[in-house]
Amino acid sequence: MSSKITVPQLSRHSWAVASWPNDVFPGNSDAGRQLIRKHRAALVKIGALTRVGKHLVVIGQEYTEWLLAQASRVSSFGIAPNYPEHAHKRRGKNQRVRSNLKT
Repeated sequence: MSSKITVPQLSRHSWAVASWPNDVFPGNSDAGRQLIRKHRAALVKIGALTRVGKHLVVIGQEYTEWLLAQASRVSSFGIAPNYPEHAHKRRGKNQRVRSNLKT
């Protein structure tokens, strides 16, 4: 039997945006509303966001698949301190720390 975790095992069935679960990214309803505002069109297009009466509801499996699809963008996301032109700053800081430990 495979031990690989599948998308349905990772996600809840569904939840209202107003009561966003703490264990689901982004972790609270205020941040969830902000995420929905920014990515509403994409979430509706893939079926991860729907309206039930007055409530916006997130469909867990589709939301998890959307999050996993965003992972491809991470490899191209640069963090300035990790750029090669800042390497001398990192080395200098580490050398000072090491010299303080020896004295």
